[in-house]
Amino acid sequence: MLSAGREVKFWDAGVLNDILKILSFAHDFGKATPYFQKYIENPYKQKSGPLARHSLLSAVVGYRLAKYYFEGYRDAQKLSLFVYVAIKRHHGNLHSIEDEFLTFSDQDQDLLLKQVRSIDFSMLEETWKPLVIQLPPGLSKILPFTCEKLEIWIKDMQEELNQISLWWLLNEDKNQSFLGDKNEPQAEYSLDNYFKFLYIYSLLLDADKSQVGIREYHRNNVEISLNLVDEYKKHNQWDSTGLNDFRNMAYEEISDNLSLADQGNLFKITLPTGMGKTLAAYNFAFRLRDKRLKNRGIPPRIIYALPFLSVIDQNYNVLSDIMELQGLTGHNILIKHHHLADPVYTMGKGEDEITYSPNASKLLIEGWASEVVVTTFVQLFETLIGWRNSCLRRFHNLAHSIIVLDEIQALPVSYWQLAQHVLEYMINNMNVDIILVTATQPKIFTGDMNPFELVNAEQYFGNMDRIAMKVDLFPRTVSEFADSIKDELQGQERKSFLFIFNTIASAKEFYQLLVKMVDEPVAFLSTGVVMKDRSLRIKDIKDKKYRFAVSTQLVEAGVDIDFDVVYRDFAPMDSINQAAGRCNRNGLGERRGVVNIIYLVRENKKRSYAGLIYNNTSLDITKRILKDKGMISESELLDLIDLYFQHAKDLGRASESFHLLEALQNLRFNSGDNPDAGVNDFRLIKQRGNRVNIFVELDREAEEVWLEYEDIVQHCEDFYQRQERFETIKKDFYQYVISVTVNEGMFLPPEFNNFCYVSKFQLKSYYDKNLGFDTSNYENIF
Repeated sequence: MLSAGREVKFWDAGVLNDILKILSFAHDFGKATPYFQKYIENPYKQKSGPLARHSLLSAVVGYRLAKYYFEGYRDAQKLSLFVYVAIKRHHGNLHSIEDEFLTFSDQDQDLLLKQVRSIDFSMLEETWKPLVIQLPPGLSKILPFTCEKLEIWIKDMQEELNQISLWWLLNEDKNQSFLGDKNEPQAEYSLDNYFKFLYIYSLLLDADKSQVGIREYHRNNVEISLNLVDEYKKHNQWDSTGLNDFRNMAYEEISDNLSLADQGNLFKITLPTGMGKTLAAYNFAFRLRDKRLKNRGIPPRIIYALPFLSVIDQNYNVLSDIMELQGLTGHNILIKHHHLADPVYTMGKGEDEITYSPNASKLLIEGWASEVVVTTFVQLFETLIGWRNSCLRRFHNLAHSIIVLDEIQALPVSYWQLAQHVLEYMINNMNVDIILVTATQPKIFTGDMNPFELVNAEQYFGNMDRIAMKVDLFPRTVSEFADSIKDELQGQERKSFLFIFNTIASAKEFYQLLVKMVDEPVAFLSTGVVMKDRSLRIKDIKDKKYRFAVSTQLVEAGVDIDFDVVYRDFAPMDSINQAAGRCNRNGLGERRGVVNIIYLVRENKKRSYAGLIYNNTSLDITKRILKDKGMISESELLDLIDLYFQHAKDLGRASESFHLLEALQNLRFNSGDNPDAGVNDFRLIKQRGNRVNIFVELDREAEEVWLEYEDIVQHCEDFYQRQERFETIKKDFYQYVISVTVNEGMFLPPEFNNFCYVSKFQLKSYYDKNLGFDTSNYENIF
């Protein structure tokens, strides 16, 4: 039986409960055919085939039950349509709602008739007696099911869809344009259909998958002390320094502003880099959880989302340490979820500890079955603005949650309007609290709903004096830049240097020049270096084993490293600010750190490296802001960043947001051949060109994991078996995988089952131990 989940304002509780009863009863009706029963006896050996599929027949039955039950309701056609589509697509991804009117063919009708005629209805009636009792009252009149009755339903289905199609096209509530006279989105109600449908679809998906894989799991209320982070701070006392005094002051100020939660649900924390934002945000979130629990009787799930995979582990490990101080262990308390997360889920302690199978663990982790979830922007936003079955299964778990969006400025400007309206809808209709955390607060929320400031940002930015930023936008090639800093590097044995470039090629070129100028090791970081080596090098940098590092902008993605001097090739203002966060983070040096902004161009001097990867609008805005600045103090940065984001929003591509908002409004989940945008066009990470994944057999561990991968591919014929086995090695496997852009004429290693493979015997041909994959003949970013 499906649970109605947590109360939401866009569903009448009674109607929602009745819909869920119908979905629960009907969604597996098609499994009554002998074709499916034969398949399920041995799914690893039996191929399903069209006759063994059950979703379409189940959808027809669900549609008929909903149509009969809701006859006379104002939204009867909509409710019946939602039931039909939810059941039809509960084992796949969503399509455009309008496509559902066109995809019931004569072949589908013949197939369903054959399925129905194969069912033993006398046996079915006996088997389903317990389920019939759970149907909404009044539906018993449409029972019992007979072959003749279902044949009529099937033969009438195309006409039913034609009628709904006509209603859908004429439905003013759905068809009203999202864009008003001032090019601003119109009333909030236009997102109702999207949220209504996804909510019941998500509940169905979660119940269906849980019934099969994780029946014994139940979420229990867990008491989490509101003083949890306070205790952690006491246990790990910050040394008394000027910067730590500011950290403590900010922490207490944010904590003391909990009373603002009586006035709203949208908050923001804006603090300079290195000011302890993460601990302060968690402390506020736990206190807010306690407050909402007391007021509503429902424990909110805390979802902490970050834009970069590189900082997930760091954030998760800190939180795990915090939880363990209270004796809170197990994945029902805390999980991390991203595409490389370990498929391991445990709950309980000692003799009562339960360890779930890899398949069940994957279901629990992907379903966010935990009190606190640490995840990525991709996982969160592709749940909010989604069409994939695997993501939408957890959509209903967002209700009554506390969502912390760390480094929110990483969200592309073109999606700001989209994010604002979707997040505002959740706040107003799903009892969601949102906490925005950043050192560079973008202007995402405008109009009536402004975030409550949890901390006086100006006070802290105004007192920061850790760095001086020098701006020199005179165009130089990489070799000219290297020549210009030779003198600076001499006699600077006590200083550390970080050089950040926009492309792998420019970073490699400078690295090869730098190693000739300094007589000591230089760390090189880019996505062309396998993750295992990158992680080791970052650890060594933190341990001060390198004084020089050359990197692409991947180090700006929350990587907690610290240098005395940073050089950053020209980039948008928010990226420059992130680079500045790698300089004198703790303010421990005798003098201020120095961040140098330079302007590198290719050898022909016709195009900058920045222009290869960033859009011209953001670069032009930054250039205007920095023009004639020469020297900038840290205390000035907040005003410059505010100015940048204001210009960025004014000049941003709002049309992309509006087109996606219309797709949500029209339930156009997959654009297909439709020229209008679909929800599937939403991409937080947009690939540049064709890319290929390459496995590098770098060491003994890589050799072993590749052999395991080969064994899986060659000996697991069933897709689901292959998938389950691969999940157990996926994290280790991807430690040796790099993704590169493919250019014409590029020499690639041989391919095996979707991965190019560099064996240990080919390393010299394809992979340099310092610089990573050979990208000498093409440009690549990061």
